[in-house]
Amino acid sequence: LMSLMCVVTVWSGLRLFDRYSTKWLWLTGLFAGLAVSSKYNAAPVAMLPLLIVLLKGKISKSAFAVSCLAPLLGFFAASPYILVEGRLFVEHIWYEVWHYGVAGHVGHEASRGLGQLFFYTEWLSSEAIGTVGLLIALLGAIFFLFSPSKRTVVIFFFPLAYALLMICQKANFTRNML
Repeated sequence: LMSLMCVVTVWSGLRLFDRYSTKWLWLTGLFAGLAVSSKYNAAPVAMLPLLIVLLKGKISKSAFAVSCLAPLLGFFAASPYILVEGRLFVEHIWYEVWHYGVAGHVGHEASRGLGQLFFYTEWLSSEAIGTVGLLIALLGAIFFLFSPSKRTVVIFFFPLAYALLMICQKANFTRNML
């Protein structure tokens, strides 16, 4: 579900980028909130509406407010129980941050940074997408680095931000990288 909602968010973000309107800003933000609600690791996608506002130069108080509020509304619409048990939710979030980022998980951990990068690279090239798939992904990343159009930034923002988030963790669960 998270993957689907992230793809929908990026698609909507591209639509917003191509045909900027308040309607598409709201939709992109709502989709981002739904993605985060489906799996908290998707949190970087919630920054996409604001990134697009900045890339398009549509900076205003209302655009800033919508790009921040819409993901929150989508998140709480899909997870209304959080509003009832807010304290418990915050405690659980802090536990997850500690578990993934600080403590790790026996049998599923590597050092943050290069250790995680090597772990996920090996996993991607063997079990996940294979060597050819990894090479295509790397070529795409290189293409992004050498031709960073604003539209390309919209497309690659979430995958790169998500990979960075996963690489900065101590715990590594391949199901999270899927």
